[in-house]
Amino acid sequence: MLLLTCAALAECPAPTSAAELDSERQRAEFAWVEMDDAAFREHADAVNSALPCVGDALLSEQIAGYFRVRGLVAFLDGDREAAAIEFRAAAAIDPEYEFSAELVPEAHPVRGLYEDSRVVEDLHVRLPDPADVWLQIDGRRALEAPSGRPWVVQLFDPDGRVEDTHRMEAGGVPEYRRAEKVHLDWHAIGLDKRARIWRTRGRVAAGGGYALAGIGIVGVAVGCWDPGFSPSCAVPSVAVGAGAVGLLAGVPMLNGAALRERRLLADVGALVPRGWSNASWILYGVSIPAMAFFPAGMALYAGSLACVTAQIRRNRRTYPGLQGGPAVARHRPRLSVSPQMGDGQTGVRLSLVGW
Repeated sequence: MLLLTCAALAECPAPTSAAELDSERQRAEFAWVEMDDAAFREHADAVNSALPCVGDALLSEQIAGYFRVRGLVAFLDGDREAAAIEFRAAAAIDPEYEFSAELVPEAHPVRGLYEDSRVVEDLHVRLPDPADVWLQIDGRRALEAPSGRPWVVQLFDPDGRVEDTHRMEAGGVPEYRRAEKVHLDWHAIGLDKRARIWRTRGRVAAGGGYALAGIGIVGVAVGCWDPGFSPSCAVPSVAVGAGAVGLLAGVPMLNGAALRERRLLADVGALVPRGWSNASWILYGVSIPAMAFFPAGMALYAGSLACVTAQIRRNRRTYPGLQGGPAVARHRPRLSVSPQMGDGQTGVRLSLVGW
């Protein structure tokens, strides 16, 4: 991964943005309309050289535009087969796109070549699971790569920063550290870890219950006060206090449970990004003083609750071992379970391997 990133940086005198790439694509298309061959090739070359230097996330439409420009270059060079391959990629990524009459007139052979490329079936193959990055393929987060046409991959680190942007040819596989897929025997990992996991689930349930109860009780209490701040219905002060405690404790309990889940996963080498949890803490910190302005404060609190819920869902969706599933993706230590026999006795030997 490091070598790939360094190689990409070595090819780029300076990083560029997705917007700058798209701007060069628009200049190339304008030169094509003006039939300015030299300017078209200059901007098309700029599009091609800028792609590996892009340091932010590319949209699918921008990647499709890149392939269209490469197709126009190939057509201008007289290589219709190469043009068809580029157009096939563009049409598969952005199937709704239509050339404007100004860019490509109705009778122009480019239009027919582009339309013919639409009928080719877009087949995909599954890529290996990454260990410490996530992939965007043709502008969408995925692990299914096209097998019959070129495509663009971007590698992101756990915090969402682009580490590499690269064009891949048909059948290519990008370089990144693979996650080792191992089976996790829940009966062999020990009662202690299983108990910790179940306690984590209990904290999630308790935190969610506190937060929802707090929202309901405080909402009813505030609804009982008119604009003059005099109560229009009786709400026991004990209930109001319990609701306030629920609001204060609910989100921290959920974030604590999410943190414990992440630590359990880290014990077996699985690192889960914590962006949703960070967002939840920020919204929670703002929502408490904002409760003085009830609708806004409650909306911020609900946003904090939604973020921490998304973090817990990410933990469990990304690594189904937390839910008692058959496998968990990781790349560091793993538990080895093997039968052991000797002296007329049988048993099971447990050991950690892969340190």
